[in-house]
Amino acid sequence: MRINRVISLIIILTAFAYFCKGQEIMYIEYKDGRSVKEELSNVDKISFHHLDELPSDPVVNDISRGLVAYYTFDDGTVKDSQNQYNGFLTSGTFIADTPNNHGKALFLKRGECVFIPYAPLDDTKNYTISMWVKDFGAGYLFQTYSSYRYGPSFYLTEEVQGRIYTGYSENSSNRTTFSSYLTNYQSEKWHLITIVTSTVGNDSKGTNELYIDGQLIETGTSYTNSNNGAVSMGIGSSDTDPFKVDNVRIYNVALTQDEISSIYQKERQPTPITVSVQNLYFDKNTDKQTIELTNNSLRMVEYKTSSKIEDLSLSSVNSYIPAKESKKIIVSIKDRNKIETFTTGSITIESEGMYYSLDVQIEKGVDASPVSEEVSRGLQAYYKFDDETIADSRNGYDGTLTGGSFTTDTPNGKGKSLFLKKGEYATIAYAPFDGKKNYSVSVWIKDFGAGSIIRSYDRSMYGPSVQVTEEMNMRVYTGYSENGSNRLTFSADFSNYQSESWTMVTIVTKTNGNNSSGESRLYINGQRVNSGTSYTNSNSGAVGMSIGSSNTDPLKIDNVRLYSVSLTDEEVEAIYNAEKK
Repeated sequence: MRINRVISLIIILTAFAYFCKGQEIMYIEYKDGRSVKEELSNVDKISFHHLDELPSDPVVNDISRGLVAYYTFDDGTVKDSQNQYNGFLTSGTFIADTPNNHGKALFLKRGECVFIPYAPLDDTKNYTISMWVKDFGAGYLFQTYSSYRYGPSFYLTEEVQGRIYTGYSENSSNRTTFSSYLTNYQSEKWHLITIVTSTVGNDSKGTNELYIDGQLIETGTSYTNSNNGAVSMGIGSSDTDPFKVDNVRIYNVALTQDEISSIYQKERQPTPITVSVQNLYFDKNTDKQTIELTNNSLRMVEYKTSSKIEDLSLSSVNSYIPAKESKKIIVSIKDRNKIETFTTGSITIESEGMYYSLDVQIEKGVDASPVSEEVSRGLQAYYKFDDETIADSRNGYDGTLTGGSFTTDTPNGKGKSLFLKKGEYATIAYAPFDGKKNYSVSVWIKDFGAGSIIRSYDRSMYGPSVQVTEEMNMRVYTGYSENGSNRLTFSADFSNYQSESWTMVTIVTKTNGNNSSGESRLYINGQRVNSGTSYTNSNSGAVGMSIGSSNTDPLKIDNVRLYSVSLTDEEVEAIYNAEKK
């Protein structure tokens, strides 16, 4: 009888699908009253099973063989997910438009690019580069920098011909592997471009393959060079037209076609679930919040949740969501009396290999105490402006104000801040960073425009300068060369922070040993967002500083902290939590 019922249902569904062929719609009614309407193009096959006989979903290969660098951009940085070959972003914007509608992608305008300086393909003759692109034009999508290089460059001509260059000859002439028209891929869709280079033995020639969306479309001869050299790389270039990019993978092996197809299938799949919120904020009167998970697929999906905050409980940790349905998770504070400080953390939701991270903030149960100086390690100078002066509350590095006024508009709604019009500034003449190679600067700013926010004005300086350009790029300079030329550490797009709210900017510089260079890190609102190479100079000299400058646009500034040490990520976040509203 069961077999007959199954056969009858198959016949009914087949007949229904046939008669609705023009509309390509399937409509299924269940005994419990539920119904599902789907396009036939979404249905691969129909089968019937007991619940304990459900077939397992196919496992998509994560393709980790030979993976040396992987840039997902999901955390709003250009870090390598394996933390080996982190990149530097000259400028660019992180966007929610991605191949699988999950995480973030990177949008690069003309002149913006990612620089990967640590030679991920140095001395490598077999390699693979895979990247998703969208809305692209002419210019380099990726490029290798070396006169004698093994790594490839992928260039688009004005006619949208995709050209692959591998290796340079000794006279640095480009070696073109092949070219292929990509005009059909300029639609408003994401496409996976994969380059595979395979060299046999010690030969200087081999095979280059171009794959689009996991399919081989072109093959040509690849070239390498016996001089290995350092091979750094870039995503985009200074003269590349605007384009979107995501999930850049660099391998030191030649992937197979099946592996490339697996990358395409893995990274293009739609998000299995949708999460209703991206962050949870518990004020002192709120003890419960709700997260709603929606299953977008036609099958039951499993999810798992975890919290990094011990004071929270979740109504559901591991469970299933039926097809096209939703499930609510209640997030509760276990004991409000145990929330003694402002608490931050995250909740992670995992489903079918996809991870969703929700930022969580919990206010303490009583009113916040006045601005804390709990991060006092290495604090050289601290300018609060609450007494309407430029007095240092720590070590006597008092400043002198040229113009300026004080306002009650502050990051935490208490005390005073400093308002500087164009041509107004404060001078700190007593060299708080004299002879220092490791230091940190933290300031709150609001309603700012172009010009210097913090400026060190000695030619041979260790202290940093923070400047905003007319295009709203924040640039950090560390050290001067002997001829006085600026040394740019990195720049970051700051246009998103010009809203009517306070933003905390923190610069941390760390020098290794006696070297004249090291690392500078940029933090926004307590979170690290960028890093670059910092420079110092052997002539320590007196390093005076200024807050604002004679040509800086009007801005509001508060809580200027100068440290003679390199603060940790946790210390920067602690400053933010102590000083914000």
